[in-house]
Amino acid sequence: MLCKRIVAIASAGLVCACSGNPEPVRLLAERSELEALVGEWYGSYSSSGGGRSGSIVFKVTSADSVARGDVLMFPSLSDAAPARGNRVGPAPAGRPSELLSIEFVLVAGDQVMGTLSPYRDPDDGSLLTTTFEGQLETDTIEGSFMSRDSDDQLTQRGSWRVIRRLD
Repeated sequence: MLCKRIVAIASAGLVCACSGNPEPVRLLAERSELEALVGEWYGSYSSSGGGRSGSIVFKVTSADSVARGDVLMFPSLSDAAPARGNRVGPAPAGRPSELLSIEFVLVAGDQVMGTLSPYRDPDDGSLLTTTFEGQLETDTIEGSFMSRDSDDQLTQRGSWRVIRRLD
């Protein structure tokens, strides 16, 4: 795969509530590749080793060829309140979830690659750059991501998956 991919969706309700009108995303794709992405995509991501996790929303409309999307990052699971059933408790004081923007997406055949806008690491405040890659299979995109700090040191790796919402 060409880049690392981070598209994550935890719960459609939470994602919709948190991402009312995400910023426009630069989308590079041939017409046929764009048509394969049209729709609303929801999913989740998690980093390996019990690190961060979160949800993803990504919407592509064919009428104006505009994509919008964002990622909701939750604090490390080890820092969250104890789990209750299938839900993780609220983030501890000072460690809220953070809304990250998808900055760029490139589609080449069934490969999807992109970057998030730079953001601050919630643990040490360093500036992070995250790249992601994935493979499109009909109504699912699944892949991996990698985050690096400003010194180009690897800080997180993980996987993500989104599913197109069918109406």
